[in-house]
Parts: sequence; C-alpha cells; structure tokens
Amino acid sequence: LSLFAQNVTLIWQHERLSEKIEELEIVDYLTGLYNEKLIKTRLDEEIKRSATYQRPCGFIEVEIVNYDDFRQKRGMIEAEKVLKRMAKAFKGALRPIDIGGRTGPSKLGAILIESNKRQSREIAESLKENLAEICGSEIKLKFSVAASPIHGVTAEELMSFAQKPNNT
Repeated sequence: LSLFAQNVTLIWQHERLSEKIEELEIVDYLTGLYNEKLIKTRLDEEIKRSATYQRPCGFIEVEIVNYDDFRQKRGMIEAEKVLKRMAKAFKGALRPIDIGGRTGPSKLGAILIESNKRQSREIAESLKENLAEICGSEIKLKFSVAASPIHGVTAEELMSFAQKPNNT
C-alpha cells in the first residue's frame, strides 16, 4: 500500500511539473514559431510601445480555411508537414524585427513592428505569394490584416478584428 501511495504521488508530481513546463513554453512544438500565449503578450507590449511613441503596429493572421478537411483527406502527418512548410516560409518572409507565431491550430500570426495598415497589407500580399507556392491548390488560405490603433488598442481586439470575415 505504501508503494502504491508513492507511485500515485510521483504521478501527481509529474503531472504538476508537466503543466508548469507547458505554461513556461514560448515556442510551438510543431512549427518552431512562438506560441499563441507569447504572441498575445508581445502584441500587447508592442501596442503600448506604439501608443507611447506614436508609431504604428500591425498584425497579420493567416488561416488555413480547409485545414480540417485536408487533414481528414490526406492524414495528420501530411497536414502537419504542410503546416511546418508554411511556418518556415512565413517566418522567412517576415522582416527581422517582426514576430511570427502560431495563433491557433490552423493559424499563423505576425506582429508587424512599426507597420501601418498599408504597409501591413503589402507584407500580407508578399506572404500570400510566398505561401501560395508552398500550399498549392488544395489548401485555401485566408489573410487578415489589423492595425493599432485603427482596429483596436489591445491584443485581444486586434486578434478578434483579424478573425472577422472579409478582413483582408
């Protein structure tokens, strides 16, 4: 009985440590990009910085619209391969000062430092061209652009605006 209690305690401690490690992680395990938690935190910081210094701050989100269908049709491994290739191209297409991350199961987002709405749209167009080559015709992408303070003054507001339909 004592041995059983020790094993249960070890399992419980292991679970708690795993949860703490997960909380501390800042990089998405699949894509190698920053995770959604870090993107939200940094976007809030960049919005505050942009307001303080009266500089623009943009946000782009790219969503694989038919990701679930693609995953069911081609399988999880193939879907993850596409997401990894997209993440690599996404990160490579951003400027060195921009911050890219995975903002959802089928979404990538980027904080565009000192980019206004027009500049953010130009970057989105460049990304669209780069990612279209990688994804092919089977994958449908939706690009959304938001800029602070026009579309919001918090990370939550900008990310919500980017998720609205017809927002490219």
